[in-house]
Amino acid sequence: MLEGFAPLEALGKTNANEVWGVLKERISAFQEQIGDNHEVGVRFGGHGSDTVIVVTKAVTDHPAILVLQGSGADDNHAEVAMHVSQVNVVFVAVPKKKGIGPLQSV
Repeated sequence: MLEGFAPLEALGKTNANEVWGVLKERISAFQEQIGDNHEVGVRFGGHGSDTVIVVTKAVTDHPAILVLQGSGADDNHAEVAMHVSQVNVVFVAVPKKKGIGPLQSV
């Protein structure tokens, strides 16, 4: 075992609802840092993509799959589904768009 890391069995099972809860907290904290003229964009690290999505909704109806929905830079609907063990996001500040409401979860 690596020093300083808990054994896997001590971590328990993580589900999509729990992962979304943590992401929402981190998104809110990042939003406080970037001010009112920007909103939080999400880039998916480790996937070789520069695509940024402004997440407006999360679907957590499957315990192991987190689906994030929102819009890309071109205002087209965007959606990404990932296993909870592979969530790897980078928060970026993007100019605020009109009509984007609070984060929702389903």
